[in-house]
Amino acid sequence: MDNIQARINFVDKVMKGQYSRAEAEAELDRMEQEFGERAFTTGKVTRKSKPWSMEDLKDLERDFMASASSRKFFEYMAEMSEEVYRKKRQRKKLAIFGGIAAAIALVVAVVALVRLFHS
Repeated sequence: MDNIQARINFVDKVMKGQYSRAEAEAELDRMEQEFGERAFTTGKVTRKSKPWSMEDLKDLERDFMASASSRKFFEYMAEMSEEVYRKKRQRKKLAIFGGIAAAIALVVAVVALVRLFHS
């Protein structure tokens, strides 16, 4: 695999939320070891203020496609991905918990109604 394909694979995994920041750092270290100075380009990173969204992450993906590929850029992208996907998992858990709570409330209401009419 060449350095460009390694970058593409890295971004693909970041966009799918498959790296924690620590895992991303380890992969960037591996890329740097394997490809040396060809692993990354130089460049500045303009950070957006939090909270970050999936749209912000997609903006970074577009920046990558337009040639952003410094190590700092990839670190920032991994940081944003970790936060965006962490929030997504939290929302999913909250929705599941809310659904369970609503189901329990419905069962309690039905039981109360059955008891009321059978009294």
